[in-house]
Amino acid sequence: MQRLVRATAGESTPGAWGRTLGHLARDQRNPFPSLTLAIRQLGDTYLVQMEKRRLHGQLASITQQREQHEQTHRSAWLRWLAEREADMRVTRQDDFAGFIAKRETARAELTADPKPWSRRALEHFDTETARLSAFREFFHLPDFWQWDAEFNSQSFKPTP
Repeated sequence: MQRLVRATAGESTPGAWGRTLGHLARDQRNPFPSLTLAIRQLGDTYLVQMEKRRLHGQLASITQQREQHEQTHRSAWLRWLAEREADMRVTRQDDFAGFIAKRETARAELTADPKPWSRRALEHFDTETARLSAFREFFHLPDFWQWDAEFNSQSFKPTP
């Protein structure tokens, strides 16, 4: 019972647990002659179902919270990357020239490639997001979640 209380987090009552266990017992190939036997045979299965339901709910909630957090703070991360780009353009000119050269080589390869998806990739290639993504990879800067944990003053903290 204590494990069921933890697994359900107060969302249901012992009466509801009994009804659900009764339905589970009734759906078995050979119905159980007594409640005690049904509890012994199906209690762990029922508990696992309840824990899985709770964990799936928590996972869905945290996933939704993460998506909302990223949507809210992604523009701040992109601004942070743009600031790093502007800074490195001045402070690390040789490295930045290497980055530009690598981008030009990639652009030339996409332009020369006759495949239809290469044209679509080339359209995306010159967007600010693609440039900043390539810049981040070239200089080994943090991805969104690393940045969020290290630099964001409003980093992600899931609510249960």
